[in-house]
Amino acid sequence: MEHEAVGFSPEITFFIPCMNERKHSYDTIETIYNTCINIAPFEIIAVDDGSTDGTFESLLRAQQNHRNVPITILRNGINRGVGFSFLLAAIHGRGKWIIYIPGDNVVLVESLRAILEKRHDKDIVIPHHSGSMDPRSRNRVVISRLFTTVVNLISGNKILYYNGSVLFPREVISQIPIYFSSPAYQSEIICRLFYEGFKYVHVHVPILEHGHEERGREQSAILKFKNIFPVSRTLLNIMFSRVYRKIEKRKSIKENNNE
Repeated sequence: MEHEAVGFSPEITFFIPCMNERKHSYDTIETIYNTCINIAPFEIIAVDDGSTDGTFESLLRAQQNHRNVPITILRNGINRGVGFSFLLAAIHGRGKWIIYIPGDNVVLVESLRAILEKRHDKDIVIPHHSGSMDPRSRNRVVISRLFTTVVNLISGNKILYYNGSVLFPREVISQIPIYFSSPAYQSEIICRLFYEGFKYVHVHVPILEHGHEERGREQSAILKFKNIFPVSRTLLNIMFSRVYRKIEKRKSIKENNNE
């Protein structure tokens, strides 16, 4: 599917955050290209989030080798975090939907295709993985499930996984007041959109997990010391938002009864 520069309107915006992903950033773009070239018009917005290993040059090479695809490369002078970069991509993007694809190429072609095939079913497509489809270490799985349980308890949701490659309606991302500086930003987006009446569908997909010696980050991002405050703030925001909406609902019921 060739894309014309003039009048081109992408259906999907792929957001790729990259922090020292020289080894995998090019292949991540290849995965997206191989998945979507015959599915839907798309664009790629890659954000080099303060890399020091040649990631930017790798992204430029991918851009030059895929001239038939709109690839925008944004560059943060310092590391600003995935949430901040996601907001940038949502603002700069033009697609109807936006989806986060990690820059280390862990999303498989068949997984991405399964997510995109659900895009017309509901407003939000939420992937999850378990059993043989989840090759992560036991520690990461336990932490992930614990985080999901906590968010579901304070939000009242029944989501299976909050931190995957969720497909969102793009235009609403820059309009909702959430804390984008948290690595748990997607959980707050999901909860906010649910409160606004958006509907979702789950899809069970496999993922690829690089060895943590290669990745250099076996520890979950939400447990890093620097992220304790941002993640705590996200959880409080979700809880307070639910409480506020319950209060507003009771006020509305009371006013209707008094009429």
